[in-house]
Amino acid sequence: MSIVEEKVRLTVQQWSSMYRGRVSYIFETPEETIEQGATNVYPSASTIKLLVAIEACRQLDSGVISAHQTITVKQSDIVGGDGLLSVYPYSPTATVKELLILMLILSDNTATNLLIKLLGQECIQGCIKDLGLKNTQLNRQMMDIQASAEGRDNFTTAADLLICLKVLYRKDVLSEPSRQLLKESLFNQRLRDKLPSMLNEKCFILNKPGHLHGITHDCGVLFTHHKRCYAVVLIDGLKHNEYGRRLIADLGQVISEALTQQIV
Repeated sequence: MSIVEEKVRLTVQQWSSMYRGRVSYIFETPEETIEQGATNVYPSASTIKLLVAIEACRQLDSGVISAHQTITVKQSDIVGGDGLLSVYPYSPTATVKELLILMLILSDNTATNLLIKLLGQECIQGCIKDLGLKNTQLNRQMMDIQASAEGRDNFTTAADLLICLKVLYRKDVLSEPSRQLLKESLFNQRLRDKLPSMLNEKCFILNKPGHLHGITHDCGVLFTHHKRCYAVVLIDGLKHNEYGRRLIADLGQVISEALTQQIV
């Protein structure tokens, strides 16, 4: 067991001795993979938006949709939760590119639902199959309380999110402009209270977090000028989300110290 793996496992063990919650994670570098429960299935919360973004870029690359295509945001489209569009004082319009950026940077639920409608749920399911995601399901739109009450939810695993993160660097799935759009959007993430919150100044991150009541997740790519680590942490069964947020932040710090060789 490496020093990094030992520190990751100790961090989780210490947390588990104080708080209730189910924790799964995977950290992958060229040198090693550290994981626990990577195939355990969780409600995806907003991490599912990474998948929606990948399918949006696939359709942009194939010409099915256009980045500058304008979408009208009707009052009936507005849903609550995270985002900017829900607090607009009028019915705005937005381009596909703007919706994509809002979905990733601000986790905008209205933007996400508009993209799901535009892309088509069947096409998103096709993306799941093409990427080889074994346990990811998109069964409802964001903030669909009725669907959630009926047991229709969105699900994923740490292993599946790892595959999605790797798409950012794979040349066989998306074009370079699409990969750059996704990386820039995730780099400019405004929800930075989990994996990014305790990184040292030599480590950077592209990330997409998610949360629901009793559930808090984050996934991202931590990197320096010379090293890269794919990171996914999923937690549910929490009494208070803050408890899980602290663990994810602590794990982000462990990985950033390892990438910058400050771990002891």
